[in-house]
Amino acid sequence: MRRVYRASIVLPVKRTATLLAFVSAGCAAEAAGPPSIAPAPIATPSAPVAAASSSVPYAYPKARRVDVADELHGVRLPDPYRWLEDGKSPEVQAWVDAEDRLARDVLAKLPGRDAMAARMRELLCVERVKPPVRRGGRLFYAKRDAGKLVYVREPAAARDRVLLDPTAWASDGSLSLAEWEPSWDGEKVAYTARSPRLHPSRS
Repeated sequence: MRRVYRASIVLPVKRTATLLAFVSAGCAAEAAGPPSIAPAPIATPSAPVAAASSSVPYAYPKARRVDVADELHGVRLPDPYRWLEDGKSPEVQAWVDAEDRLARDVLAKLPGRDAMAARMRELLCVERVKPPVRRGGRLFYAKRDAGKLVYVREPAAARDRVLLDPTAWASDGSLSLAEWEPSWDGEKVAYTARSPRLHPSRS
């Protein structure tokens, strides 16, 4: 097989000869054929191969299959779990909640999980304050410590007060503040709440 190598770098004559020799050696090695691969060892009674277990240790929630398919360029593409894409469906929300309960039950039993979670909170839950935004004589700003909170400072107030506190929105801490924006006159604030589950956000 004839191969043509092109290079955009101009090298001195001596180095060019070395480069060509290197390329030629590489092609010769490739032409000699691929390296031999040793066959996989065969299991013997003294060294048995462990068989994969077919038992499922967890009771996963069942997801029904539906007869739904698309056809692209004459090829039928089944999509039996398309119904799971509807996050507002009560059936989907029940399935997600069952998956969530199973995961939390399994993860809660892991050794050292609490100590690791505490250490992660120490490293990640640091205080961060965003620059304030002035609207209608008021100052609005976000501050993150244990959670992301929005504060407001009144013109004549001595202390700032909490305007949005996502930690009080859900007892399990599943809701957090996503986006927020005060109105130009400072009388209203639009915001969205975010959840790791598929429940719709509120605003």
